[in-house]
Amino acid sequence: MLAMSFVYFNIWQIKQARLDDFAKSLIGFPRDEGNLLAATSPFVFSSVNERTILRFLKLIACDNGKIDTYTKLVDDRNDTAHPNGNIFFSTQVALGSKTTEILRIVDEIRTHSKPVIEHALAASCAP
Repeated sequence: MLAMSFVYFNIWQIKQARLDDFAKSLIGFPRDEGNLLAATSPFVFSSVNERTILRFLKLIACDNGKIDTYTKLVDDRNDTAHPNGNIFFSTQVALGSKTTEILRIVDEIRTHSKPVIEHALAASCAP
């Protein structure tokens, strides 16, 4: 859930820094377009399916292969965080491996979003 909060915040930053690109990307979200354009909080993005919201990361040059990797984390989380009886992390090693994978992906997304964030910061500091 923390990783998805990170993703929502990154998408929020993309929206703030590249509104035109963000608006164009909404072509695949006709039902959510107005809500996402008017969003006043990063958590508005949680109204969109998590697997689908990750498609916005194409705006920061994440390719389909990376996005597929990120959606697998959502699927894994759904398999372990729902009362379906499965215990996915039965050892500390398994949990540690998954945590390492999540942190790697968060760092990868952060690297992709760095230019957007830097642009937004520079724009907000300009006189």
